[in-house]
Amino acid sequence: MVDTLWQSLVLFYIPLFTYKDSSIDIWSMGSLWTISVVILVNVHLAMDISRWVLISHLAVWGSIIITYGCMVVLDSIPVFPNYWTIYHLARSPTYWITILLIIMVALLPRFICKAVYQIFWPSDIRIAREAEAMRQKPKDDLQSRRETSS
Repeated sequence: MVDTLWQSLVLFYIPLFTYKDSSIDIWSMGSLWTISVVILVNVHLAMDISRWVLISHLAVWGSIIITYGCMVVLDSIPVFPNYWTIYHLARSPTYWITILLIIMVALLPRFICKAVYQIFWPSDIRIAREAEAMRQKPKDDLQSRRETSS
């Protein structure tokens, strides 16, 4: 719960402070928040995926691409009030840096906690995976030494 609260605060306040002295309108800010939350949620999800298969990649990266596509289509319709906002935003380096900053700052505490827990209090599954990897590695090294020496 604290993690979610932190991510929400970061998602709201970083763009707010980044663009506080600019002439950005509410539609542009909304577009920034929309894409930031989609990327944040998907990168958050990606941190918990232990086995990356094709469907995982399609789901995570595909939803980000589809969201961008929808924003481009919706921002291309002249009757909507947010007409052309994504095109103006995407030209600005501040937009891309803000998204990167949001993702990094929002997920940093989660990343640190995951790393600390995996190092000091690993799960049984993690221990079993490492034990299996350690058992396989010396066999491969020993076998390759025997093959090169003969």
